[in-house]
Amino acid sequence: MFIVCSLVVILSYLKNCHASYCEMEDTLFSVGNYTCPDNYTMVSRVKGYYCLRVIAGSENPIESETSCQLENSTLASFETTDEVNLALELSLIATNSASGYCWIGAVRQAACYGPATEFNAGCLPAAQNSFRWTDGFVTGIEAFSNFAPNRPDNYRSDQNCVGMVSSTISWGTAPGTLDDAPCNLTSGSCHVCGQPAQELN
Repeated sequence: MFIVCSLVVILSYLKNCHASYCEMEDTLFSVGNYTCPDNYTMVSRVKGYYCLRVIAGSENPIESETSCQLENSTLASFETTDEVNLALELSLIATNSASGYCWIGAVRQAACYGPATEFNAGCLPAAQNSFRWTDGFVTGIEAFSNFAPNRPDNYRSDQNCVGMVSSTISWGTAPGTLDDAPCNLTSGSCHVCGQPAQELN
């Protein structure tokens, strides 16, 4: 379940307004005794509150992880399809709807490298079992259901990272869907950083 309720709330926050949650007095980046850094949006997960931020840039996934670490974050994974939709909205704002991937915290399982025909049984179905989340704060695999049709396909057997399609003009796949891609691919438009919310003393 999301703390935020609409794109209007997100936009007002990005304008540095202290917008409130639906029927709550907490701000978009804090709830109760928990808070997120400036420019991060809080979501609620099974393990607790988590903070997400989309940063524009054309780095590859490896460089994107380094960028996130400079903010004491890591490439963010997604616990729910609602989180994917939120990240899509934030990415369209951050990139002005630029075409490309928005890199996220997911990598192919080591046992699932190689052509699809060589996957072991534990890697199938590929959309649910070929990849793992990397931010250490996700429960379950619900958001892997957002892979685009016929993806992941591990084209050329080197697509071991995951991007969220961040624009309606990205090579025929719908915005907000996930796609596997090479980890050295520099055609991203953004990346999603995340970190656990901090509990105030």
